[in-house]
Amino acid sequence: MRSPEGTTPMDINEIENCASCGKPVTSNLTFYEVEIRQCVVDAQNIGTMRSMAGLVGSTAIGLALSPTTTIAHRVGAKTRRLLCQDCGAGVERPLPVAVLLEGGDA
Repeated sequence: MRSPEGTTPMDINEIENCASCGKPVTSNLTFYEVEIRQCVVDAQNIGTMRSMAGLVGSTAIGLALSPTTTIAHRVGAKTRRLLCQDCGAGVERPLPVAVLLEGGDA
């Protein structure tokens, strides 16, 4: 069977139970595949950009003249989790993103 236009096929070996409730994600018609990564703000670079913007009196020009536009750094690898329809939509309870990074139950 061909994949419908605008979709990417998912193989059976990619299916896992819901990262939140543990139920099969295929029990509903749709489910969520979530990829997340933790990020850390670069306060020094943000300070440099703000100083430059203040010095020239314009945020846009200050950013153009700033030696960097990096405001954060990605930490570690992406974490991939599957969520059933109910958990992904927050039907039962809200799901903190940090729980998905750790892979534990909320």
